[in-house]
Amino acid sequence: MARDEFFQVRSNLHCVNNLELPENCQDRLYKVRPLYDAIRKRCLELDIEENLCIDAQMVPFRGNISIKQYVKGKPTPWGVKIFVLCGKSGMAYDFVIYQGATTGLDPDSLKKYGLGASVILHLVKRIENEGHKLLFDNYFSSYQLLQILKSKKIFAAGTIRINRFSNPPVLGDKELKRMGRGAHDEVTSEDKDVVLVK
Repeated sequence: MARDEFFQVRSNLHCVNNLELPENCQDRLYKVRPLYDAIRKRCLELDIEENLCIDAQMVPFRGNISIKQYVKGKPTPWGVKIFVLCGKSGMAYDFVIYQGATTGLDPDSLKKYGLGASVILHLVKRIENEGHKLLFDNYFSSYQLLQILKSKKIFAAGTIRINRFSNPPVLGDKELKRMGRGAHDEVTSEDKDVVLVK
């Protein structure tokens, strides 16, 4: 196919009828929603692994789109941010495209736990059986989230930002350094549900 012909087809290809756009539509992905839903539906049909991970992925894009993000320090700083539930094999089992306030997460969960925990709680709805092991980084981690996952019988581990855990009574950096290589400190919650290791 010639380049000009491809551009002409691309500019006239639509997934939805633009004349049927609802008034006050908050969905920024409305025009590609059928394609998005079809891909996600196929991901949801896959058998899920025991060892899982949730993280943000940047799809490189520098064009003009309202959901484009800039994340400093990423290998690909400009693009579309997608939160993905993956298995150890790298297979994607569910995903959410971030579109700001209209992302489609539970508003009560957002207000109560924040964006990171709300994304995790949204994606773990996909996990039906008990005993799965879930890993995530400090963008998502919080004490309340770990307790909720424990109640759902999902074993979770993640790095943390110490200020999100109300400054737990662990040794400081200087004391651990003084103790030498391999030194560590451990704190367990009163209900024995959450363990923090530094």
